[in-house]
Amino acid sequence: MVPTYHTGDLVVVRRRSAYEKGDVVAYRIPSGDVGAGTVVFHRIVGGSSRKGFLMQGDNNPVPDDWHPRDADIVGRSWLVFPRAGTLLAFLHDPLPLASLAAGVAVALIVVPGKKRREGSHPPARHRRQDA
Repeated sequence: MVPTYHTGDLVVVRRRSAYEKGDVVAYRIPSGDVGAGTVVFHRIVGGSSRKGFLMQGDNNPVPDDWHPRDADIVGRSWLVFPRAGTLLAFLHDPLPLASLAAGVAVALIVVPGKKRREGSHPPARHRRQDA
């Protein structure tokens, strides 16, 4: 199988009232299992919400060891932004974020602001003069 999503893609999920076979969902590894709480993004290939879903990654030869129930599912894929996750991960790192902030600060200082033309002044306010 070819993977639906790739490392670095940003996938926004949306909670649904029910999930079915074929849905690509984000789920937390159930408590009591190795890796509990870790979010995994795989396809439902069988099972049920009552007994637990059978999950498998699109590029994995066998189903997952975990069988999440509705309460473990974070949501179904809704929007995908290819490679946007890589950018967010890059900006999450303190060094690139500080470099970006410093670059913006330098640009604001170095690049001159909009200059007024000679002879143009802001409109004068008319004052009422009493006689």
